[in-house]
Amino acid sequence: MKPRTLILLSLISIALLALAVFAYSQRSTEFAAPTPERLYGGLIERVDDIAEIHIDGPRGPFHVDLDGDQWRMRENGGYPIRTEKIREAVVSLSDLRVLEPKTSRPENYHMIGVQDPGPGADSILVEMKTKDGEDIVSVILGFIEHDATRTQPRRRYVRLTDDPRSYYIDGVAEVEMDPMRWIDREILRVLRSWTHDVVITHPDGETLRIYKPTVEALDFSIADKPEGTEFIDERDVNLVGGSFIYIGMEDVRPRDTLDPSKVVPGPVATVRTFDGFVLTATLFDYEGETWATFEASVGEPVVDIEEVNAELESSSSGRSLATLRPIEEVEAAVEDMNERLANWRFKMTENKTRLLAFRMTDLVQQPGENRVSPIQPTQGP
Repeated sequence: MKPRTLILLSLISIALLALAVFAYSQRSTEFAAPTPERLYGGLIERVDDIAEIHIDGPRGPFHVDLDGDQWRMRENGGYPIRTEKIREAVVSLSDLRVLEPKTSRPENYHMIGVQDPGPGADSILVEMKTKDGEDIVSVILGFIEHDATRTQPRRRYVRLTDDPRSYYIDGVAEVEMDPMRWIDREILRVLRSWTHDVVITHPDGETLRIYKPTVEALDFSIADKPEGTEFIDERDVNLVGGSFIYIGMEDVRPRDTLDPSKVVPGPVATVRTFDGFVLTATLFDYEGETWATFEASVGEPVVDIEEVNAELESSSSGRSLATLRPIEEVEAAVEDMNERLANWRFKMTENKTRLLAFRMTDLVQQPGENRVSPIQPTQGP
């Protein structure tokens, strides 16, 4: 071998050795800092200090803020949230045990899903702060690994925002990413047995009334059904009559954010119970979406409450029906309902919006017609 070639190979070997030493020193430096046993072991003790939670991920950012003793969703104008979501998040984060440190190189973060949240990223930023802005929690949640059966998540990659290192942890941090799941999506419930009638009045004056004659009646009927017509599907009558059994929401906003010039009036649906509770849902179109406001009031009982309750208690039908409320309880229910709902507008599910906008022609047809129910699924061949 020529001396010049030997010298060149020696120089290359020295360079490679230097690179290896440099890489090793970098890796040693990367993991030189102590590795915590738990990421947030003392979090539960500081739960009362938390006053703001910020979450950002694939669904976009949202915030929940402590207002006095009530947690509220900032992006929904301060609508109250389910406080159990706070507890779930705190307990889950406090249980994260570190198994080993991982990469501290930003160019590798995407490989385990701990890059900063943004377009195309699956990472989730979770921040919890005090009322003075002190960070109690600031962590980015990355990819989840499942157990051998691929059914139960067990471990996850995470990165603290003030530490370039990422970690492989035992635990998954069950922090709900859908802001609407932090909110109690139930707007209201009216027991089916209590429901006497539902009246839907359209802007053009057309009215549809669905009623149940007695508390114990199983089915609803149509008032003023045109003579000679037949039901498209009798089940639809019960669905409209039971519209107020449960009403949930897809979105909620403060009522005072409405621009009156953009409101297009829609149907007004009113439910009345046998004991005199009245609730009115006013539907309207706003910027291409259907929203509703709700207002409760006290009406005259339809029946003698004491007499009906005595009959229910002595009934041998085998059905257990809730007794009707005295007027004092109805008044309290009205006050509570208005306190909760009066200042808000709600976007209901599409199916519920459709039910509360029904007309007579959606339920009955002329003999010989073979129209399809607008609600019931179409039967296959």
